[in-house]
Amino acid sequence: MFREKLPARQLSAWLFAGLTPVMIQLLSGSSWLWIGVAGILGNLAVYFVWRSGWEPKRWQCFLWIVYMIMVLGQLASHAAECWPQGEGGLAVPLILIALSAWSAQKGPSTAARVGAVLFWFVLIMYLAVFGAGVKDMRWEWLRPQWEMPHELGLLLFLFPAAAACLLRTEAAWEPRLVLPSVFTLCASLITAGALSPAVASKVDGAFYEMSRSISLMGVAQRFEAVISAGMTAGWFALLSMFLTVCGAMFQRLWGGSGKAGVWISALSAVIWMLCGLHISAWILLFGAAVFWVAMPLLTQGLEKIKKS
Repeated sequence: MFREKLPARQLSAWLFAGLTPVMIQLLSGSSWLWIGVAGILGNLAVYFVWRSGWEPKRWQCFLWIVYMIMVLGQLASHAAECWPQGEGGLAVPLILIALSAWSAQKGPSTAARVGAVLFWFVLIMYLAVFGAGVKDMRWEWLRPQWEMPHELGLLLFLFPAAAACLLRTEAAWEPRLVLPSVFTLCASLITAGALSPAVASKVDGAFYEMSRSISLMGVAQRFEAVISAGMTAGWFALLSMFLTVCGAMFQRLWGGSGKAGVWISALSAVIWMLCGLHISAWILLFGAAVFWVAMPLLTQGLEKIKKS
């Protein structure tokens, strides 16, 4: 079951549904300039990994599993911020991890179909909010700022490279992979233009706060409830993909252990989160560049040299 590979269109739709709400949540109050630069660099790295046709070696799978669990445990705690002032506490991340594991343990194909359905919900929702928010922007507030964005948010620009292990080898680059970066950049611009950079950079969940004050066709709308629902759906899609990748690594390392690997990874991430373990987000970002980008490209490059 965990040997299944996904077509590029389906995998990219799943990535959009998972990455876009979470990246907007983590990065919308940050400098749009840094987000634009990170988007360009991240998409270039993902492009080369997707085109490489890389398949992980068994010794690489163990390192990936350990790293993925650390990232998942540290990242999942931010899922509590889906709802106002993080009122969900630990309950929201725990429920989302449990639901994501339940979806992921059914195999990549089933989990991806759920993610592809969420693609349309996320796409339409954010386009509607962007359309309502853009008219409230003050263009003088869009001067470039230099504050560094959330490191875990930057890490997610590289996550499609990790998901490439679920990709069919004959699949090509999918243009929809750039959409999470584009939507995150748009959200940052609209948030800065509507709230001002000074306010946006100091508010947790800046895009959510911006959505509370906008209206559509002159009528005030409760967009914050829609945004919370979208972020919740995004966290579910992202966590299920993290766990699906872990399951695929377990399957390759120990044949037939993919389903068990999903639950082991989920439980390990929960323990990491409940124990309050913490690694510098900069170290995790460096790890993403090493494990998700450098390792696939270097390994594949060495194999091509040997064959030639």
